[in-house]
Amino acid sequence: MTYAKRLLAVGLVACLVMGCREKSNARTENRGDEQVVIPVAFLITSPGRSDHYEYPFQAGPGRTGTVLIDLQERATYRIQIEWDSGERVDVPCEDVLDVTRLGSLDLYGQDDQAIVLVGAEGGTGFSTTYLGVINPRAAEVVTLALIRSHEATNPLTEVQPSANFNDSRFAAERAFLESFKHKYGYLDEEAIRWDAGNVMYAPYFWAQANGDVTDGPMTIRRLPGRHPERASVNDQLADGDIVYTAFFKGAVWAYDKDANECFVVFHPDYYYCWPTELRKAGNWLLINTRGEGLFLVDTTTWWLKRTGVHVDEVTAFTVSNGMARVNDSFALSLPAQPAEGGE
Repeated sequence: MTYAKRLLAVGLVACLVMGCREKSNARTENRGDEQVVIPVAFLITSPGRSDHYEYPFQAGPGRTGTVLIDLQERATYRIQIEWDSGERVDVPCEDVLDVTRLGSLDLYGQDDQAIVLVGAEGGTGFSTTYLGVINPRAAEVVTLALIRSHEATNPLTEVQPSANFNDSRFAAERAFLESFKHKYGYLDEEAIRWDAGNVMYAPYFWAQANGDVTDGPMTIRRLPGRHPERASVNDQLADGDIVYTAFFKGAVWAYDKDANECFVVFHPDYYYCWPTELRKAGNWLLINTRGEGLFLVDTTTWWLKRTGVHVDEVTAFTVSNGMARVNDSFALSLPAQPAEGGE
């Protein structure tokens, strides 16, 4: 099922508006040749950082309640439903962390509301967004965790549902969350391929095409304009109209000043093994990395050779008689007649 059809099938998508609680007209969103109508079903507010949250809701005509959320040890929460009768019911919530948004949604009928919450956590290698729907009558919360790697070659979102996500009792909550996840940056392969011209996805496509190349031609995808510069520069090398740049925790990018085009030349398998040094001799670009060794790239045919040789620093690099010599210590054989890589 296409991205657009998934949205249309659900028919409920949230509009996130800070500090405001009023209905709004539906809006449209373009995706390729399709125009998707997105009904604005509810609004959500930012409660600010706190150890305690209270959020009122309606549970049908004449019945109200309040959801109580209290921070416990180790960044976990205790969630309770307090009914207008004074009764309190605990809601298990092991999948909820660091609440950042709260809201209500007429999910079960007019003035019969669910509570929507958003949480987040992150580290140096990934970030996670928690999307949850509290069903007050069932006293359960249904969640989706959206996990994103910070590695440019892996922009796809990993989705981890709660244990009750596929429970038949929570079909409405499940349908809402499947739609809601798109408002929080969910990316699948279909969405990325639809946006293949986006320069931010260039490392992903490089890895898909060339990640398994050990000694052979690469596929090079040129894109208009300059490459992104979202990290510090470890090394840079100018070769005529081409400028090669090695980025911290990133790729080796090339920018063709004459054509005003950019393309990825190399990305390590693991981004903590980022490129550290660039050297050029003849047609060959030498790339040193933090942990994956030396790589050779023929800049006329885009042949990639993973050498398996490790050096702390490149002090000398020469090419002659079909051999590449590094630091006068390593002699690496070069392909005699490299096949042409695609562009």
